[in-house]
Amino acid sequence: MSTRARRPVRRGRPALRGLVRGVGVVSVGLGALAAVRPQQVAAAGGVREPDAPLLPLLVRLVAARQVSLGLALLTRSPVDVGRASGLFLPTTVLDAAAVLAAVRGGVLRPRSAVMALTVLATNVAVTRADRDR
Repeated sequence: MSTRARRPVRRGRPALRGLVRGVGVVSVGLGALAAVRPQQVAAAGGVREPDAPLLPLLVRLVAARQVSLGLALLTRSPVDVGRASGLFLPTTVLDAAAVLAAVRGGVLRPRSAVMALTVLATNVAVTRADRDR
C-alpha cells in the first residue's frame, strides 16, 4: 500500500522537471529574442514608447539576465538549479515592481501589465514548486 502512495510523487517529479525545463527554454528563447530585437520585443510587450533612447539597453540587460537564469535552470545539477531558483525569485519581484512602475508612469498599457504579472507569477510558482521538492 505504501508503494501506491509513492507512485504519484515519482510521476510528479519528472513532470515538474519538465515544467522547470520548459521555463528554462522559454527564458532562453525570449531572452535571446529580446537581445537581438529589443525595440520590437518592447513594442510587442505593450511599451508605449518603444523608441525611447535607453530602452534597448534596458531590454538587453534584462535579456542577458533572463538567458543566464534560463541556462541555469536547464542544467542537470540540482545545486545550479537551486542557485538559479534563488536568484530567479528576487529578480522576478524586481521585474514585477518595474512593471507596476511602468504602468503608473504611463509607459506600459495596463492590459500588458496584467499579462506580464501573470507570467511572472507563473514563473514564481513553478520555481518555488521545484525548490520545495
